[in-house]
Parts: sequence; C-alpha cells; structure tokens
Amino acid sequence: MGVFSEVLMNELKELENQIDKLNTIEIINERMKLYAKRYSNSKQMLLHLLPFVMRLLTEKKKKVVSSASPKRLKILIDFEEGLGGIIISLNWVCYFYNKFCKGHNIDIDCSASFSKNVLEHFVPDFVNKIFLADVEEEKYDLKIIIARCPQIAYADLDKIKKFSPALCETITRYIVVEKKYGMYFRISYKRDAITYNVPSSNIKRWHQPDILDLFNMTEEFILPIKMPDEATTLKKFKLEKKKYITLNREVGAERNISPKLWPVKNYEKLIEKLKVSFPQYKIVEVGTGKGAPMKNVHLNLAGKTSLEEIKVILKNSLLHIDGEGGLVHLRHALKAGPSCVLFGPTSPKVFGYSENINLSSNACPICCELYDEEWAKECVRGTDCICMKALTPDFVFSKVAEYLSSLK
Repeated sequence: MGVFSEVLMNELKELENQIDKLNTIEIINERMKLYAKRYSNSKQMLLHLLPFVMRLLTEKKKKVVSSASPKRLKILIDFEEGLGGIIISLNWVCYFYNKFCKGHNIDIDCSASFSKNVLEHFVPDFVNKIFLADVEEEKYDLKIIIARCPQIAYADLDKIKKFSPALCETITRYIVVEKKYGMYFRISYKRDAITYNVPSSNIKRWHQPDILDLFNMTEEFILPIKMPDEATTLKKFKLEKKKYITLNREVGAERNISPKLWPVKNYEKLIEKLKVSFPQYKIVEVGTGKGAPMKNVHLNLAGKTSLEEIKVILKNSLLHIDGEGGLVHLRHALKAGPSCVLFGPTSPKVFGYSENINLSSNACPICCELYDEEWAKECVRGTDCICMKALTPDFVFSKVAEYLSSLK
C-alpha cells in the first residue's frame, strides 16, 4: 500500500505540471493507455485511475474559480501634494482611469489631513474610498504615488497582465523611467524640476503626470468639478449682484512666508490704483487667512469660506490676482476665466496657462525651483526675492487695466 501511495503521489505531481497543457479528456485517455500496459486487469487499473480522475476534476474546478475571482483590480493612488498639485494629478487620474481602469476599484490614500480635506471636494465619482492613513499596499494589486509624476510603489504585474496587458506594459514603462531618472523622483526639489530633466513632449506643469505621453492631454482639464448652489453662496457674501475681482496672497494652507509671495505693500498699492480707475468693481480677498491681510480691500473673505464656497467665488470673479499657486490652478480647472499670475521662483513657461496674464521680471536669470532644496522657503541668492520685488505695482496695474478695459 505504501508503494502504491508513493506511485500515486508522484503521478499527482505530474498531473499538476500537465493540467495547464492538456484538457481533462486528453489527460485521462493518456493515463488509461499507460495503466493498460502497467496493470494485468481492469480492476487494478480502475483502482489507480479513480483517485487520479477525482484529483484532476478537483484541480480543474479550483482553476476555474481562481480565474474568475476577483473580477476587478484593486488600485490605490497616494497623493502627496497641495491644492494645485492635487487638481493637476486628479486630472491625470481621469485620463488614466478612462484608458486603463474602467470597471476596476480605485481608492485614494493621502499623507496629510490637508490633502484629505482637499481631495474630498474634487474626487471623481469613480473613486471608491479615501483614506487618511498608510494603507497596506499588499492589499492592492497596484499602488501609485503621485508626486509631480506617477511612481509605482507596488504592482502585481502577473495579476495586472491577466486583466490588461496594456496596463501591465504601461506600469512596466513607468518603473523603467523611474529607475533611469531615479534622482529626480527621489529628491523633492529635483522632482519639482522634473520637466527640465526628463524628456517629454510638453514642459507644462499640467502635463507632468503624463510623463510617458500616453493620453494626448490638453490644457483644458477633463476633471469634473462638482459645484454647490452658486446663487446661495453669492447671496451669503453679498456678491450676487456685484462684479468683483479676487486677490490672494498665500502659499498653501500652512505657510505664509515664501519667495513666491509679492509684498503686501505692493498689493495694497495695486488695490488703490484699481479702486480709482475701476470703481465699479469690488476688490475681494480670498484664501485660508494664514497670510498678512490686505488693509484696503472692499471685502476680506480670507479664512471665512469653505473650499466649496471658494469654488463659487473664484468661478464668478471677473479676474483673479495671485502668485503662482493652488487657487490659480483651481480657477483654470473651473474654466472660470483669466488670472493675473505674479511669477518669481517658478517659471511661467512651465506653470502658466494660456488664458492668464502671466507676469515675471528679468531681475533674476534663473527659476530657482531648479537649483536648491530650500527654494520654496527662502531666496536661494540671499537677495530678498528680487524677482518678485522687481514686479512693480505700476507694471502689474498696467497689465490688469489693459484686460479690464477690454471687458464690455
């Protein structure tokens, strides 16, 4: 009996090797021919063949169940950016989903509470869940980190290939690009300047996530942004019958000191000029309230609005005046009209949108986001942000007045 069991086990191992190569009937027929030579009577042959056939059918059944379940890939996307970056990256996610992921589960993870608070206002309907914690990536078939460009944190390529060979090939290409240009992905300030260092067909910030040039992206965002009732919001802030200009002087939700910020006194001089030349327009300050307030605006809403209300106020503004930052990207995504954007450390060639009034000086020959780890905190030349100070209130007013005068 012991010898019989050993023979059976060896043949079962052989079965496992054959099961993907032959169908059930072919395997049984071959086995019957073998046993006819090995055994002297049919009873012996059947005694050996019966457990073999039972095991064969069981294995086939297991394979059918395994191949049918699960029916969807589980994909996790991790965001590590602020408002502007989130909007740009979500726009890319829409392209990615439309091409590769329809019908599959997409969850979002974020590394900061601010990111989660922002994401909740912009995630498309196809997103399943938003997490505010590190999620075990092994529970997913694919995890992508979005920080300027997609980075593959985890991928079960064998499983992905079963669902979509095209997606598997794309993920493999992302991994190859990241290995080739590793420094620009791993070091934050190098990642900021990735447009200048990784070949692509477009140097614009909004195009950065499509580093493989897969989606034929355009400047017009496809990210659908849900809006609250606009009339109710405008009425709440007594703007329902007003034509107004919005201004913002902040960088992100946590910082109010940055080389990207135009001096407060310059904003105040600009506001006075606007009041004199265009008294028909209200001047409204918006933002989180973290920055120094402008003393001479008609209405200061900084820190007094929700993000949903900011959407409405920006969408209905005649013009938005700001440094390069999240509200500029939001206004563009809303298709709300132009912003006047005051550029310093970042380049209008990379961050500028075609509908905007993109202003920069020649006081500094470099865009310092390229050069130094601390570029977003202090002037890398130690010259007290000459790039921003060189943008005078008179110069900015002349460009704003040119646009406002063109309005009917």
